[in-house]
Amino acid sequence: MDRTLAWLNEPEDAAGLRAFRSLFGGVMVFAVLRFLAYDWDQSLLAAPTFHFSYPGFDWVGPLPAPWLEVQFGVMALAAVAVMVGFHPRKAAALFAVLFTWAELIDAATYLNHYYLISVLATLLALLPTPAGFSDRRGSVVPRWATLCLRLQVGIVYVYAGLWKFDGDWLLRAEPLRTWLQAYAHWPVVGPLLDSDLAAHAMSLFGAAFDLTIPLWLSWRRSRPVAYVVAVVFHVTIWLLFPVGVFSWVMLASATIFWGPSWPRTLFARPTEGPSPAPRTRPTPGWILGLLALWLTAQVLIPARFLLYPGKTNWTEEGFRFAWRVMLVEKTGYVLFRVRSQGPDGRITERRVYPSTLLTPLQLRQLPTQPDLIHQLARHVRHDAEAAGETAVSVHVDAFVSWNGRPSARLIDPTVDLAAQPRCLGPAPWILPAP
Repeated sequence: MDRTLAWLNEPEDAAGLRAFRSLFGGVMVFAVLRFLAYDWDQSLLAAPTFHFSYPGFDWVGPLPAPWLEVQFGVMALAAVAVMVGFHPRKAAALFAVLFTWAELIDAATYLNHYYLISVLATLLALLPTPAGFSDRRGSVVPRWATLCLRLQVGIVYVYAGLWKFDGDWLLRAEPLRTWLQAYAHWPVVGPLLDSDLAAHAMSLFGAAFDLTIPLWLSWRRSRPVAYVVAVVFHVTIWLLFPVGVFSWVMLASATIFWGPSWPRTLFARPTEGPSPAPRTRPTPGWILGLLALWLTAQVLIPARFLLYPGKTNWTEEGFRFAWRVMLVEKTGYVLFRVRSQGPDGRITERRVYPSTLLTPLQLRQLPTQPDLIHQLARHVRHDAEAAGETAVSVHVDAFVSWNGRPSARLIDPTVDLAAQPRCLGPAPWILPAP
């Protein structure tokens, strides 16, 4: 154990971690400004009259005007501070809190790379992130700092690759086959992208890339070629699919696998003299223990799908926070049937269409995610009871087409969905996958 602790505390050049911090901060500045430019703070967070919450976080909501705009303005300034290295740990902590708050407001806005941004920002706040924008000769960090980031990014890649060892991805080339059909009209490359060969080749390459790229980036001999491949891969994904800043976050994160001195080597000056002997402060054991717990949780959280019956890509139980990237293409339809007793004692049944209650983004996410349907059913009952109706029950007709399969029922229509408790356990009212 002592030998392991000594190895973890050995000093490394801080240049690589500083470069990652600056690249990550730069991408975050772009991400926040892009969010504001598209007015998403208003249309996605402020505009909805109902928000889908995460279990235990229903108390999180959008700040009233003008404080929501202030939140994003401060978030942008915090990202700039991370980029230039101005009190980087405090800036990263502030950014992590503000960004995570925004993402917890509505589960309909969940994206894997938004979760990754929260994770990486939190780590930058916890790790001995070096300050400053330019490199300082002789500045060092303990080995465990960069190792922690490498393991975190490696977990993301490996899980993304493991989930692709699935019949849909490897044998049917879905959902890539469906998505690539949208580019059949492109000149020259369109017919190629629309072919079975392209769909299967890209599926196989994608699985192999995710599983192995951390190793190729870590090996000095393969690193230059591996990063070129990573650039081509992520830029291609960005060009073909609506992945937002995901590609740029991953390309910035990939640099953490390089040697700790790579910026110094890349921008070395012939006149530079030898660096002073490196020194680091001893790291308290509780910090290493906390980071070990963090990484253990990062491994276990995606594995929670084992606690749920059925196919995760259908039920979506254990789907979020698990790095299940680009695995499904779903379309669906949802209708709520509300039975109640009015003030006059008459029993009536009426239909409630989600389009009257939700924003366009929420409406796109609702039909294929059972937990969101469940939340809305409970909300519909609450509104009915607030209007004076009694003995309210809410039944759902929900149909989903999944990765090119025929449409099938997602939820048992005989169940009063509004009466079902909200919990983290398996939902018995989700029907088996077709």
